[in-house]
Amino acid sequence: MIDFLKASIHPLAFPKEASEAIEWQMVVNERTGEISPWQEYYFGSMKAKGFFPAAGSPTRIILSGSIHKHQQGGANWKPLDFRQLLEGLISISDHLGVSPHEIQLENLEAGANVRTSHRAQEILKGAFLHKSTPFEAMLSDRKFGVVATKSEFGDKLYAKGRQYTKEIETAMEVQNTDPEKLIRWERHYSKMRQLNQMGISTFADLANPSRLSKLRHKIEESLNEVLFVPQEKEARSEVATWNKEWTNPRYFISLSRENPQQFRRERTKLNNRLQDAGLVHWAQTSNEIRNELRAICFPSLKDAKMANHWASSSSY
Repeated sequence: MIDFLKASIHPLAFPKEASEAIEWQMVVNERTGEISPWQEYYFGSMKAKGFFPAAGSPTRIILSGSIHKHQQGGANWKPLDFRQLLEGLISISDHLGVSPHEIQLENLEAGANVRTSHRAQEILKGAFLHKSTPFEAMLSDRKFGVVATKSEFGDKLYAKGRQYTKEIETAMEVQNTDPEKLIRWERHYSKMRQLNQMGISTFADLANPSRLSKLRHKIEESLNEVLFVPQEKEARSEVATWNKEWTNPRYFISLSRENPQQFRRERTKLNNRLQDAGLVHWAQTSNEIRNELRAICFPSLKDAKMANHWASSSSY
């Protein structure tokens, strides 16, 4: 569920031995030759950056990277279950020698990878809006994915299989899986306000099943806010017989701004008509995402006890 994250660690949180064990590397501007006050340290798929304003110890340390990749050999196309997440949190804290309570989150990404019933391109083409925010192309190309960006977070839907096509095709456990049917839905929190309201502010909180479930619930809610219109020729033609404007994303964008109540009524009517007509592309996909999120977030009793013990007793 948890993928990329960024966190800050106060230098005083490191025991002396742990601090001295970090092999900082200088960062040099290749164009100017200027030495940056920031130095870097890499381990697994994680990176620590230390700010050294002068000779001596760092005054600020930033940790970033993908826990998902860190636990799965540098790739993040497979599901990441609770046990793997917990093991990743423990290994990173242990490697740095820092209590998980001292690793303060600054932003993170959370979501799920799913093998859908539909090809990713069918889903990406039909994603019009998230609430009243238009989905824009990721990397300037909707073939890779789309994102709806708000002030504190962004909701992303992208073709995960396009990142790891060769790896997926050669993996024994999914030899018969079409990479084009692997997608990811995630929310990228650029600010912590909503996460803090869920009780999530540190590494330790990510190992708390109750708090993780609150995050899961918020992501599940976000799936209901997608305005989706299937874009296959026959489906578009049928939708056009209901209302010719419904095949035009600009119509919904304009309506959401000029008449929000009418926008909500028409969105509900559209969803009902799609359901009645069996055009359930997004309904099926969103249910698949929900199922994966729930599988990730409901740990075994053994894993839950392990997480509680680690979070309550971690000290270095």
